[in-house]
Amino acid sequence: MLTWINVAGVKQRVRAAVGLTVAKMLRLASFVIVGLLFVDSSRVVSFEAPSPGNLGDAALLLLFAYAVSRTRPRQRVNTGTRTATFRSRCWR
Repeated sequence: MLTWINVAGVKQRVRAAVGLTVAKMLRLASFVIVGLLFVDSSRVVSFEAPSPGNLGDAALLLLFAYAVSRTRPRQRVNTGTRTATFRSRCWR
């Protein structure tokens, strides 16, 4: 099937991409719907909205947590003649 998509024209590629995306979204929606059927409503609790002062603190904490999670660790590689420090390419 993927070979056919590569050989076909642009219109067919777009149609295939849309079709695969719709199929993926339908599977995801069905997974969510089936999961909602198993939710026990007696365990669902409500909570009050945070005050504006606490909301600002939470937003700041979230910003720093996101910034730290997006940084990549540095690695040191010893080549014998010199030590090179570089960022890992495996984190994105």
